Amino acid sequence: MDSELTFKTISYGLVGLLWVTTLVLLWISIQKERRYAYPHRGVLGLTVAVLCLCAFIVLVAAYVQKARSIQKLSQGIDTGISRDELQP
Repeated sequence: MDSELTFKTISYGLVGLLWVTTLVLLWISIQKERRYAYPHRGVLGLTVAVLCLCAFIVLVAAYVQKARSIQKLSQGIDTGISRDELQP
């Protein structure tokens, strides 16, 4: 199985799970405010924290993908110059 595809799947799944959790908590907050006129505290902070965490996950996934592609590219490049020729 391709490890790059697995990593992408896990990172996308984690971002999706975070957003579903945030939406559920926001829905609970709206229901609580509607019934008791008492909103759930920290919903805005939670939303900002989830945004930051998702951005971090996406940036790390992009960095790992770029690093892997550079590593594959560098393995495929052959200059044809031996180490002995490079030394003065």
